[in-house]
Amino acid sequence: MPASTPIYGFPYPTGTDRVMDGDNAIGALAQAIEDTIGSIRAARAELSADLTLTTSHANLAGCNVTAVTIVPEIWLLIGTYDFQVTGAGASTLARGALVIDNVEQPQLANFDMYAVSRGTVSQTHVTGVLAPGTHTAILRGFKSTASGAAAAVAGATNITVLRIPAGA
Repeated sequence: MPASTPIYGFPYPTGTDRVMDGDNAIGALAQAIEDTIGSIRAARAELSADLTLTTSHANLAGCNVTAVTIVPEIWLLIGTYDFQVTGAGASTLARGALVIDNVEQPQLANFDMYAVSRGTVSQTHVTGVLAPGTHTAILRGFKSTASGAAAAVAGATNITVLRIPAGA
């Protein structure tokens, strides 16, 4: 009877397996590897229109990825925020946040609004194991205080998601 690897469950023959079944064992191994590698997916979505930032945590239109997973997955997410400051705000930060399945993650991308300027900042996040099902990742933008004026700018503001099978 074939055994399997502990993380991805790749099948392999053992010493008690019949030699004449070797082609089936190697075929099963090849198919398992192809299925796993083939299930690595990437997605990218861009901000569809500039958004003036307020102190409210607002979803960035178009910066969302929804996927239906059939196996447990780990997601690597990169939120890239292009902030344009049109009015300086003392001690104010333009901020970007990542929301996964309606939970805003604590790590933030920050851009200091001390002067009229424009800059791109990013935040990387790795999820824990996501169970099979529907999952959504969304970018949000906001300001840390009411001081100053800034916007998230369409074009370079985007979310990138790399979906990787988590293994058994």
